[in-house]
Amino acid sequence: HTAGGRMIGKQMSALLLDKKTLDFYKWDGDLNKIKANVKESIEDMAAKWTQEEKDVCVSATAAAFRGGGALNSYLSGGHSPH
Repeated sequence: HTAGGRMIGKQMSALLLDKKTLDFYKWDGDLNKIKANVKESIEDMAAKWTQEEKDVCVSATAAAFRGGGALNSYLSGGHSPH
């Protein structure tokens, strides 16, 4: 997802921000280590969830991706099928 996010960020930057790189896309340190730390933090958090909370998260995932895709499509001037 990192590569896709960076690609989307570059596209939105080119279309909307005169190719400015947002601070969100700048990291201090090794990106792989940062990703590993974030993954571990998320897994630690999710390990404490009840089964009901896990089910709610899983059921919301598809809608989150549809919403993100629709937003990217809108921002790039396209039309989302969702």
